[in-house]
Amino acid sequence: MRCARRAPTVRDEIRMGLDYYTNGLIETLPRLYTTMSAAIHQVYGKEIAACDLPSVVRFGSWIGGDRDGNPFVTPEMTRSALQFAREVILTAYMDAVNHLIENLSTSERQVQSPPV
Repeated sequence: MRCARRAPTVRDEIRMGLDYYTNGLIETLPRLYTTMSAAIHQVYGKEIAACDLPSVVRFGSWIGGDRDGNPFVTPEMTRSALQFAREVILTAYMDAVNHLIENLSTSERQVQSPPV
């Protein structure tokens, strides 16, 4: 039995495009800023935290909003794409917070405090 192939829907394209957020941007950008901070220190001797650097990377997206003649790309699809992007980013932040919660103890019964 053969599986019928179909063209990706706009929603499929949105989800595939948002894969780059989690598989590239969310983890890569903080490393880039950390590397830039270290390079500034190495070259200029100036200490500047990665979080204090100005925004040098900004990006936009046409995911779900490119009006190239596809009749299925509607304002509602664009709104959905923005909502999906928000959910991807929020999920990444929540995963990071949950990782911290699992790995940081607030009880001396679990991990003793070092002597002062």
